[in-house]
Formats: sequence, structure tokens, C-alpha cells
Amino acid sequence: HEDHIGAVPYLLDHVNVPIYAPPFASELIKKKLKRSRINQKLDLMPITIGDQKKIGEFFVEWFSVCHSIPDSTGLLIDTPKGKIIHTGDFKIDHNPILGNPSNLAELANISSPEVLLLMADSTNADDEGYSGSDREVFTSLLHLISNAKGRVFISSFASHIARIQMVFLIAKLCNRKVAFSGRSMIDNAKISQELGHLSIPDGVKITLPQALSLSKDQVIIITTGSQGEPTSSLVKMASKTHKEIKIKKGDTIIISASIIPGNEIKVYDAIDNLVRQGAQVITNSQAKTHASGHASSEELRLLINLLNPHYFVPIHGDYRMLKANLNLAIECGVHEKNGFLLTDGDVLEITAKKGQIVDKIPIGENYIDGNGMGDDDGTIFEERIKLSKEGIVVISFGKNKFSGKLITSMTITSVGFKNSESTTLIFQDLKNELKQLLDQREDELLHLKEIKRIIENKTVDFIYKRTKKRPIVVITNLDI
Repeated sequence: HEDHIGAVPYLLDHVNVPIYAPPFASELIKKKLKRSRINQKLDLMPITIGDQKKIGEFFVEWFSVCHSIPDSTGLLIDTPKGKIIHTGDFKIDHNPILGNPSNLAELANISSPEVLLLMADSTNADDEGYSGSDREVFTSLLHLISNAKGRVFISSFASHIARIQMVFLIAKLCNRKVAFSGRSMIDNAKISQELGHLSIPDGVKITLPQALSLSKDQVIIITTGSQGEPTSSLVKMASKTHKEIKIKKGDTIIISASIIPGNEIKVYDAIDNLVRQGAQVITNSQAKTHASGHASSEELRLLINLLNPHYFVPIHGDYRMLKANLNLAIECGVHEKNGFLLTDGDVLEITAKKGQIVDKIPIGENYIDGNGMGDDDGTIFEERIKLSKEGIVVISFGKNKFSGKLITSMTITSVGFKNSESTTLIFQDLKNELKQLLDQREDELLHLKEIKRIIENKTVDFIYKRTKKRPIVVITNLDI
């Protein structure tokens, strides 16, 4: 998923390293690099389940895990000090729609005789019980779609190929046709078909224009936008800006995903707008429309007890999730001193006898800005926040390039600056104040920087007293 491969194009701009990836991830990375237009060489090393590669002093073997994307794998890293298991994103599902059932016996076999360190997915560690199977979702979606009278829209993650497969199987059972809306959904489905992960029944898949011409009870449209992404198809439908699809009364929209924390406002805004247009929107809180791809507490307990690691490091999750996972490991018999809750930059050193955090690497966040990338420069963010809240005021004045004398006629323009009082009136009064101030100092030989400073200080003070706002003020001059 994006949280694992999204930064690859930018990482490769800084480090020249090989990338080991299973087939589906390899294709997604290739497409991402092509779209990023970042020029770098890609040293992509395709791997398959059971492959073993010697990397430095380590031997790395990939094993299959169940997750919500094809070709998901964990890592067995055989080191001179012992074996390390890195689960990657995983859940335990004995009857998945896509891929093989969780093979715990094989995992135990390759991990023997003992596991030095287990690094386990923590995303649902604070959820009691089991994550549930996609078979439960299949049953629920079949019921919802077979009882829908109008068009059905399914919104899910574009990379959730098992969910797409599920919809095609249900469509055939319900005598409906399926169309895609959303570029990433179309691309991922095509890659999945080519790799053999997605099997589409003959005659079920149609184009979006064909779907829109059919009777409303014959159509399912799979769309992006389950997280309220502003440019996604579902959000465009919600805002009535989609070029082809207009929501109608009687449409059923099924959100087949859980809401990622932080996206709630965007998702619920989209749902409100869809309901206003007459659609019925069904989420996972009303019916079983989604099963998580991450292990819950009982699955983690099973894994920890099966592998019985000497050391434990929770990975992939917010701090509370990491802490919950560490508590599970201690509950299952890992000694408290052998469990490590790491934060970004921590360097953990382990031997057969002890483990300890020995260093802290300086780390930070890099932000993508257009075609460029920068570190966490607080100044630029402060300026943009201020621009978004207060706007910008630009004052332009002239100066005689021969005499150096200031020409006090000036223009004042603004963007994003608005007040209950007439802006034109405020700016005219500001011009008068500035002219009076500069006329008083006409005989002084002021440097250009000093003139700009005087104008800026007076403008900031005047606007705040008049409006209680502090827009960004920019002073420009023109030699005449």
C-alpha cells in the first residue's frame, strides 16, 4: 500500500539501493516512478515466496502472509546471532477471498529452532478479538447488493484487489454489470488481471459510459474515494463535479473500507452531500462492509505464542498501538526487559544475551512541494497558514531612477484579504496615511530598504487597528 511504497521515488533520489519486491508491488512501484517524473535508475529485484537472498551477512527469506493486497509477505532474516521475523502487514484468515490461507505451520517450520526477535504489525493490537474474514464481508455485500433496487456504488481502496474480486463474483450472481470509476482503480485492476490475481467473469466488466446507459438495477460501479480524497471519483460525485456520473435518488453507495484516523471530517462531508442528493449510504458501522487487513489482539497472541521470541519489537502503528502490542508480548511470556518500544531514529542493538537502544539517529519529515522536496521548514508553513487565514496585501510605489526621489502615488492590491468594511475604503485611507508619513520625511535621504521598512510597519499597524487582521504585507518598487 501507499504507506509502504509512496516515498520510493523520492528515496531513490537520495540513495542508490536495490529494491526487493513481490510482483504486484513491483508493478505499482514502476507505475509510481513513471508518474513521478523523477529521473533515477531503478534496481528492482523481483522476489517470490520462498526466495532466499544473501544481503550482506544476512540471509533473507520471504514468506506469504494474508493482507488486503496481493503478494503480501513477511521476512525471515537469518543473522549470525539468530533469526528475526518481520511480519509486515498481516492478519490470520483461514478462508480468504484472494490468496492462500494463513500457513502458521510453515511459519513455525522456517522459524525453528527459535526466534531471536519478532517484529509484529501493531495496527489493531488494541482491538480485542479477531479481525474477521473477507468471507463475512462477501455474505454481507451479497445481501446488500441483491436487495438494492437501483444503481450500486462500491467505494474501496484501489489496491484492495480481494474486494474488487468479491464485487465481480457478486455481480455475476446478481445479474449486474461492473464498471470502474477512478484511474488508480482501473490501473490496479489491470495489473492484477495480468498477474493472475483478479479473475473477471466473461461479460461482466463494461465501460463507465456503457454502465450509465443501462437500467439502474443492472449496474455496479466500483469507485475510489473511501477516505474522502478530494480528487477521487466518489468525492466528485458528492460535490456534483464528476463529469459523467450524477447521483440519483435510489442509488445505494457502500463504503467498503474503514476510515483511517484523521480522514473522518472529509469522509462524513462526502457522505452528507451524497445523502442530500438522494443516495442511501451504507458504512461498516451499519453492515459488515469491510474486514481489516491487520491482526487483532487474539491473532497477535496466537503468533507470539507460536514463535515464542526472545526479543519483541512492535511495528507499524501509532504509539498506543505499539504499546498495546508490547503488552500482549509481555502477557505471552516475553520478558519485560526484552521488549522494546522504539520511536523513529532509535538504534536497537541485540545479541543472544541482551538488547539495548544504543543510539538515536537524527530524523525528521520531508515534504513534497510540487516537483521538489524539502525538510520541515517551519517558516514556510507558518507563512502558508497565515496566507490561508489572513490573505496578502501588496503595496507598489515608484521612485525616480535619476533623482532617487520617491513618487508617493502608489497602488494597493490584495488576495484573500476581506473585511466587513469596504476594502477599497480601507486602502484609500491607508494610501493617505502613507503619503502623509512619507511627505513628512521627504527631505531625508532614505535608503530604499528604510523606505520599505517604514511603509511595511505603517501598513501592518494601520490594517490591524482597522480590521484586527494581520495579512502578509509585501512592498515592491519600480524605478521610473
